[in-house]
Amino acid sequence: MHTEKSFYSIPRSWILGLFAVVPLVLLVWFWDITFNDCGLLPYFGLASLFLPFYLLIFEMPHIFASFVGFFDKEYATHYRTHLMVGIPLLLVGFYLLLQFDYMTAVAVYLAATMYHVMRQQTGIALMFDVPKNKWHERWAWSLVCSTAAMYVVIILPSFFGNVQASYLSAFILATLAIALVSGGVLAYTTHSRKGVAYIALTLLMVITSYTVLWFGYIFLAVFVARFIHDVTAFLFYITHEMNRNNDQVKNMLYTFIPLLPLSLIVIVPLIAIFSGVLLRESITSPELVFTFIMLFAFTHYYLESIMWKCNSPHRKYVKVV
Repeated sequence: MHTEKSFYSIPRSWILGLFAVVPLVLLVWFWDITFNDCGLLPYFGLASLFLPFYLLIFEMPHIFASFVGFFDKEYATHYRTHLMVGIPLLLVGFYLLLQFDYMTAVAVYLAATMYHVMRQQTGIALMFDVPKNKWHERWAWSLVCSTAAMYVVIILPSFFGNVQASYLSAFILATLAIALVSGGVLAYTTHSRKGVAYIALTLLMVITSYTVLWFGYIFLAVFVARFIHDVTAFLFYITHEMNRNNDQVKNMLYTFIPLLPLSLIVIVPLIAIFSGVLLRESITSPELVFTFIMLFAFTHYYLESIMWKCNSPHRKYVKVV
């Protein structure tokens, strides 16, 4: 990050650098299937997503970090309707779905997660001077549809019958093909080299995720998307907190903390990780833990859908250069 009149911004090169995880994941996968006789496969299956390590590092910290900025009176007032009406209605609706059919609720959660991840990923492309045109919309929605269906089919194979699964597999390949074509046209209409690179790397991320998923390496598939998504989010949150509280402390959580850039870079992740550890240690039932995670996640998805909109109070404090 660099400063200009005490305003911190996020270099595009930092975000592009996060995609280095993609070839690393491909390397691990290729080495295991070629030279290690798939020895790591049992450790990278579905069960690995419920390990405390994964939940604490890749699920809860990112979610709780999005809550930190709302300990701010101005924000609490601005988003009051969403906080007091929108979120409670969403949570009640999802909780009722959990009671009606738990596996259907999990499928909805997985689809919503990929919608959230891909809409953020394709939305950030606009900060790389990628044009917001019909090709961007086609690219974004085809990625949402392909990844949502992909994750539900492979992580919950028993949720569908054989015929439904075959139709969905064809749907996944078709929407992935649309994403490649529309992404190619979008890249052609993009004049920024870094914008073109961002489009290409996002497509590579999705293809990599699909490839390792197909071979059963579910943890690697989720990891590659979550790493890029979560670290990008932390860059946004930390930058926002530094700029928002730079001249005057507005967040109650920072009242007794020296507001140096280094302290905020450390504090935001630490608060998030501590909150995740507290939740994990307070509840022993795996299903109950996952239920809480899903409820927290939907709260997070809702908040992010409003807080990073154009002209929102949050967006004023984040700039990608």
